[in-house]
Amino acid sequence: MTAHPADPPSFEEKYGRRPLFERYARARVRQMLLRQIATAIGAAAVWYFVGPFAAAYCVGITVLGECIDTLALKYALARLKQDQPLEPLLKLTTLSAALQSATIASCVLLLLFGSVTGEPVLIALCFLMAATINAGFVMSHHPSASRAKLAVLACAIPIYVAYVLLLPGPPANVFWVHMLEVLLLGYLAYTFVEFGLRSWRKRLQNERQLLAFTEYLEATNRELETARVEAEASAQAKSAFLATMSHEIRTPLNAISGMGQLLQNRDLDTDSGKYVTTIRDASKSLLRIVNDVLDFSRLDAGQLTLEQRPFSPREALAATRRLMQPLAEEKGLRFDLVFDGPLPELAISDETRLKQILMNLIGNAIKFTEQGEIDVRVSGTETEAGWRLRVVVSDSGIGVPQDGLEKIFDPFYQGNNASTRRHGGTGLGLSISRALARRMGGDLRLLSSGPSTGTRLELTLQLETADERPAGADTTADVPATLEASTSMTVLIADDNAINRLLVGEFLKQTAVTLLTAEDGRQAVDTTRTRHPDVVLMDLSMPELDGLDATREIRGLDIPQPYIIALTANAFSSDRDACMAAGMNDFLSKPLSQGDLHKALAVAAGNLRHDT
Repeated sequence: MTAHPADPPSFEEKYGRRPLFERYARARVRQMLLRQIATAIGAAAVWYFVGPFAAAYCVGITVLGECIDTLALKYALARLKQDQPLEPLLKLTTLSAALQSATIASCVLLLLFGSVTGEPVLIALCFLMAATINAGFVMSHHPSASRAKLAVLACAIPIYVAYVLLLPGPPANVFWVHMLEVLLLGYLAYTFVEFGLRSWRKRLQNERQLLAFTEYLEATNRELETARVEAEASAQAKSAFLATMSHEIRTPLNAISGMGQLLQNRDLDTDSGKYVTTIRDASKSLLRIVNDVLDFSRLDAGQLTLEQRPFSPREALAATRRLMQPLAEEKGLRFDLVFDGPLPELAISDETRLKQILMNLIGNAIKFTEQGEIDVRVSGTETEAGWRLRVVVSDSGIGVPQDGLEKIFDPFYQGNNASTRRHGGTGLGLSISRALARRMGGDLRLLSSGPSTGTRLELTLQLETADERPAGADTTADVPATLEASTSMTVLIADDNAINRLLVGEFLKQTAVTLLTAEDGRQAVDTTRTRHPDVVLMDLSMPELDGLDATREIRGLDIPQPYIIALTANAFSSDRDACMAAGMNDFLSKPLSQGDLHKALAVAAGNLRHDT
């Protein structure tokens, strides 16, 4: 396997025979002149104790040995660059190393022979020990050269002993002292060399362990990277699956809910009215489940984005109360909204998500309270960053069981009680609400209800202060809340689903709207080019040409531009952003209600009047 250029060198690449020999050779060549300092010191000693001719010999023979060894090492390095075999070069440099050591040994013997006793002997033995230590230290990088050096240098001692013993007369007493010095210096040389080799072996062991651990970490990193890529692919696949499922579920749900609404507006007998109401309630429950699952999945994947727009916190809370009041009245519950302190007139946050959290909390309170009251208390505290909004939702219902206190915010958690089973739900509402609250700079937590029954939940959010309403906020102030029956306009519904086209037609049956239809994006562009509709209700997922591309083509036509409203089962905020980027003016998601459609067309009519 070929190593990547950025990969760290392997153990063999750092500590194999070849790289070690190369380091040995380069160091010997580089330090050639530095070693001549020892040569000069030795020559001076020989000059002093033996004579100038002996000193000249020592300098000449030592430099000659150094030159031969250096040339051999340079030759070996040059051949290695040409990828020549290592073994012949090891043999050559072993021979040159032995020759270089022989020149040192000859100089030591010359000093020993010049004066067989006294100070010259000790100096000679010290030089011999230094050369021995130097030879031993290269054992780790060039073992054969080191052994050859040690063998040659070791021969100097028996030669010296033989020379002394062959002299006439018995050896002087000082000779035996020198022998003790030989033993001591030899022991010291051995100790130094052994210590160096032991340190080297320890270093190699540590390097092996370090490289093994590095390889383990790299393998782990590769596995983690693979897992990350797979997780991202899985998240993308999940998002694609959820988008597809959202579209596929919302499309028939649009028909069920819409047709149910149309039936509910007719004169029906009591039983038929109950059946239709049940159908509509079931479709609303199914829509809430779909929305909860989508929100949870987007939060889990980190794909849910928050809109930061100016809004009135007081108006948002009041609007939520108006929506939830009928549900409380149906069960005979008292519903109070109390402002315990000042609130900013305008603040910046995600108003839609704030309402979603409040409706979740209040809806749960109503759901699990059979009699009594729902109390919502709101207060605000001004901070350096803006305002800290605090909302406490209390009820007199069944409360949270003791075994559910720590689990109430867990995804899919549902208490094991008859009320929960009766009312149903996904068990995602509180989990989503807490995640949204934390994304909005606050939190959601369960408060102690004290001696009374019921549940108390505290919502906190961080709001930024807004100085004024955004520009253009009042441009539609004169637009009616719903479409007037006399409003005349031409509306093109572009949708590949015949039921959806039929439903829109039924929703607009009692109005003065002229309805055109297109079964795909290409027909939508062609019809817009020829018929010039005032409003286009554009589905996103269509054959031939999808809604986004169709919108872009329409915006490129040299015609009076229609007001384009996305009418789609794709419910992600990214879909809304894509629609606006393509040139659409508004966004309606399925299932569609008659009221939402009429209101959107009323806004479109108002904008068309402003444009003219």
